Amino acid sequence: MLTHRVLASEQGYASLQGVFQYNEAFAKKENEYIAYFVDKIEPACSAYQERKFGQMFAAFGESVPAIQAQGDKTKWAGVMDNLLKLRGLVW
Repeated sequence: MLTHRVLASEQGYASLQGVFQYNEAFAKKENEYIAYFVDKIEPACSAYQERKFGQMFAAFGESVPAIQAQGDKTKWAGVMDNLLKLRGLVW
């Protein structure tokens, strides 16, 4: 999907190709930032939107802090809601 121009345009990332000299840099996730967004952020956001919180934390892997109190849940919800807004997928 990253290299398909119509899909890229519809989903708001049409200019992504212009950032990289070669399509392989992002299409094959050779760039570490693209790999992180594709492998971690996008799956976590999708799981959060579907209210599948276990899958959300699994997508982030072991690098996320554990929830130890109700306040931690509130912070996570705020961060994820802001991330969804930044992605343009407010529900």
